Amino acid sequence: MSASACLPRRTLPLALLLLAACNGSESPAASGAPPPAAVDHAAFEAARQKAVKLQDSGAEQQKVLDALLAAHVLDPAHVGINRRLGQAYVDLRLHEQALEAYKRVLAVQPDDRETLLAVATLQVRLSRPDEALAALAPLLDDPQLAGEARYQKALVLDQQGRRAEAEALVADTAGLAPRIAYRCRSLHGRYLSENGDWAGAAEEFARALAGRADYKEALRGAADCARRRGQADEAARWDERLSLIVELTDNVYMKSAKAAPQRRALLERLVADYPDWGGAFLELADLQQRAGDSQAACHTVEAYLAAHGADVPADQHAPLRKRFCGSGS
Repeated sequence: MSASACLPRRTLPLALLLLAACNGSESPAASGAPPPAAVDHAAFEAARQKAVKLQDSGAEQQKVLDALLAAHVLDPAHVGINRRLGQAYVDLRLHEQALEAYKRVLAVQPDDRETLLAVATLQVRLSRPDEALAALAPLLDDPQLAGEARYQKALVLDQQGRRAEAEALVADTAGLAPRIAYRCRSLHGRYLSENGDWAGAAEEFARALAGRADYKEALRGAADCARRRGQADEAARWDERLSLIVELTDNVYMKSAKAAPQRRALLERLVADYPDWGGAFLELADLQQRAGDSQAACHTVEAYLAAHGADVPADQHAPLRKRFCGSGS
């Protein structure tokens, strides 16, 4: 039996991308292996809820992984647990294990394009260019995933010594919304800076940050370009913003409940110094509300709508005000 037979015939095109998912093995029925044990649904659901609660609450990563594995043992094919396992392994930089977890998701849901992109991304990190390019091919024209797919393909082309092709790929973002194209813009900025075009690179980093204001690579690039162009004060501002965002996102302690006051203080600084990042406003408002400071939370939401209201669907303005200010006016 071929490896592709491990997946339904209707999904053969994607199955060909994922031959390794089945490792060339025969199905249990064909090989005479015993069928999978029946799932103890009550025990699995209890284990699943425990794992989800730990992961969503920002618990210590090893505890999250242990809880997910306990649920996985009870139902090895469960899509939700395998997807969460993939993310947990990525967080721990265990890329081989993450890849296998995501492949188990695709074995059940072969048309899940976001998971296919996760598989391709891991193959890029593991320096498996041929597998990565094959997995990326059907994603390059996907309206929501094309930006990330092009970015990952450019990384592969660069690894293969095809820099000119990589540059051309990320330079062309026609048809991609800024929030989709930001990684391509930033990578193109990096290529331009490596070529000594600091002005062009600064423009690309600015475009990247217009798509995602907290993207650390673009923040770092913007600071470096400002330094190279003799704009010391501007470079210092970018450095400060980057430092605050790194502290928020990379410091594990800052994600814990105990660190809520410190996290609030950092977010208040970011909202004041870098209002372009809309995400900081809503997280700050939530922390203020949890601390019982409803007036501050309402003020933060009003500031958010003043700065970013055009990007928020009109029918969401009133619910936001009702949640944080007690009214929809």
